[in-house]
Amino acid sequence: MKQIFYLLIIVFIVTPVILMAQDKEESNNFERLTGLYGDPEESNENRKLWVMVSCDGQLVSGALWGGAAAWWMKSESDNVFTYEDSFSSVKMEFETDENGKAIRMNHDLSAIKTPLERLGPIPDDWDPCLERPRR
Repeated sequence: MKQIFYLLIIVFIVTPVILMAQDKEESNNFERLTGLYGDPEESNENRKLWVMVSCDGQLVSGALWGGAAAWWMKSESDNVFTYEDSFSSVKMEFETDENGKAIRMNHDLSAIKTPLERLGPIPDDWDPCLERPRR
C-alpha cells in the first residue's frame, strides 16, 4: 500500500512541478534573443538597438543613439515583448530560425525602420548582464 501511495505522490505532485520548471526554463531562455539589431545598409553605426538579459533574468533593450534609457521588457508571448511607461511604449516581436535563435526584430518605434536584422552579438567589452537600476 505504501508503494502505491509513493507512486501517486510522484505522479500527481512531483511530476507537474518538474514539468513546470522545465517550461519556465525554456520560456526564459532570453539569450537566444540577445544581440545588436539594425539595418545592414545603414551607415550610421549608432542607429541600432541592443537586446540583453538583465542580471536577474529579464529581457532588456535599448537604443545606441542619444541618452535613451533601457526598456525593461515584459513578455507577452515566447517572442513578443512590450515596455510602457508614462513617456513611451515599445513593442518588439522576434523572428527566429529553426533553432529558436533570433534573426530579425519587428518593432513599433517610429524613429527607426522595421524590421531590423540581427547584426551580431553584444560586444565583448560590454558587461555580461545589465544591473537593474536602484531606486
